[in-house]
Amino acid sequence: MHNRRNIRGRQNNSARRKRLFSVFLLILSIVALSGGTYAWFSNNDSVTATGFELGVTPSNSLELSADATPDSWKKNITLDDIINADYSYGVPRKNSYPSMYKPTSTIGNLANGYIDFYLGHIAKNILGGYIISANSISEIDGPDGYLMSYDLYIRTAKPQLLQINLTNSSVKYKKLDTDRNVTQGIEDSIRLAFVYEGFESNLNASVADIQGMNTSDPDDVKVWEPNANHHYQNGIDAAKEFYGLTITDNQILDYEGIKAAIPESLKLQLGVPNATYFESLGEKLIRSSKDASGTANLFHIDSGITKIRIYMWIEGQDVDCENEVSGTSFETILNFTATEG
Repeated sequence: MHNRRNIRGRQNNSARRKRLFSVFLLILSIVALSGGTYAWFSNNDSVTATGFELGVTPSNSLELSADATPDSWKKNITLDDIINADYSYGVPRKNSYPSMYKPTSTIGNLANGYIDFYLGHIAKNILGGYIISANSISEIDGPDGYLMSYDLYIRTAKPQLLQINLTNSSVKYKKLDTDRNVTQGIEDSIRLAFVYEGFESNLNASVADIQGMNTSDPDDVKVWEPNANHHYQNGIDAAKEFYGLTITDNQILDYEGIKAAIPESLKLQLGVPNATYFESLGEKLIRSSKDASGTANLFHIDSGITKIRIYMWIEGQDVDCENEVSGTSFETILNFTATEG
């Protein structure tokens, strides 16, 4: 009788453990399925850039080129100019023009003329909240990268202060007939960066020398945040859910970019400050309002040829970068102007 009671007891304990384990699995399933949207993108969707225009205000003396070759100078640069830029002079070309963008992040650190970027990944934490990991990415020449990057050469006959012409520049949502998701807001998370790579006063210098200019000085970087004072409801909701911020639709927010690779094993909580992996952009950051006008200062350039490297990406650390805007499209117009100085 005693042995039978022990057997029944073991059977009951085993059944109880199985029920508890089943409940635990159910809880895990509920946790894994809960949560509607994510800051960053938690699914496989990407974003399309449908339009690209780059030019200078016709009334000033600036001329542009995608490769600094003698016959390439003009007032407007097209995507074809960037794709077909001639780098046959011994300098590696890294003009990236992706057909699909994925969220990345940076604080503008430099190495040999290239900005450090990190591709972020977001996951639901089974204990609650969200965790972030990130890996460093390299720039890729061609259409297979995650962000746009290319060299631009500016020629002028006199010292000037190079500026963004905000009146004629914009980043806007672009609805396509094929869009399955027509939610606006991707334009509020786009960033552009400008790197002052160097200056050559001799207009007859070799193309290889001009193309080879580069810098590792972080003070030579400016990051432009267009539409900085605008958020749709999805961005407002994401700010609350993922960063614990209560914001209005016209509030300008500080944010911290990623500055180092974040191991997945670290289980780092999204939105929690961590000086090892996140940092604000400080004086590198230029903000402009939606439908802004006027100008924003970039760099002083001298008489001759200046090399600038330009980046465009989706900033994953922006509250407006969340699933509801993935799979959509945007278009960019970038116009430079200058004043004597």
